Amino acid sequence: MPELSLFKKLTGGDLIDVERKGVDSFTYRFRGLCAFGMNKLPRFGGDDGRHVLSRMMIFQCPEGVPEAQQDKSILDKMEAEAPYIVAWALTYLPGVIKRGYRFTELADADAARKSYQMQNSSVGRFLSECCIDVNHPCDDVERAQVQSWRGAFNKPTIKAVYEVYKDWHRDYENGNPLSYTVWKDKLKEIFGVSTDEELAPKKNRGFIIPFFCLNEETATHYPHDRRD
Repeated sequence: MPELSLFKKLTGGDLIDVERKGVDSFTYRFRGLCAFGMNKLPRFGGDDGRHVLSRMMIFQCPEGVPEAQQDKSILDKMEAEAPYIVAWALTYLPGVIKRGYRFTELADADAARKSYQMQNSSVGRFLSECCIDVNHPCDDVERAQVQSWRGAFNKPTIKAVYEVYKDWHRDYENGNPLSYTVWKDKLKEIFGVSTDEELAPKKNRGFIIPFFCLNEETATHYPHDRRD
């Protein structure tokens, strides 16, 4: 989707234009919830910061029911029990109102949001596919690559990594890569830092990102220089 402008209006308390068929339009402030059921979370462009993701509660249902055990009449049974289901849900409403309409969440809800943020962002996908978290390598191969990176004098600078990101984006992503400034802002948001100096402090002869390194396949496929 190009962007979530309507979703942000609905969940942000903004006035929206409403038009019933054959009747004059009017403005309205939506006070309900938006519920979506889908097999795969959609990618969207535009503003995708945490203030947008924080409006989402993601409930993952990874477990499937084997076809032999599936109840083909489950929807009819749920429809018959709909009054009870609604009544049961409403027993929790007073607590929600008391908390100012703030919902309690499952323990993995925040992790699901962060994972979605990474999947939805070209920067997140670049980090996932092309880079290694130097503080948490996942296997012996990555640990060896991180050790080699730590001992290398000619580490890629932040601008060199950005050039790798642009080349990778042109090969694997639709549309144009993010600008250098926006790319840095996305990285700062992901790694929880606020300044360029925290993102890439000056070391040796360049500004080096301390949070991740390029994996061997990416470094080989997209040779970098030391542009500061």
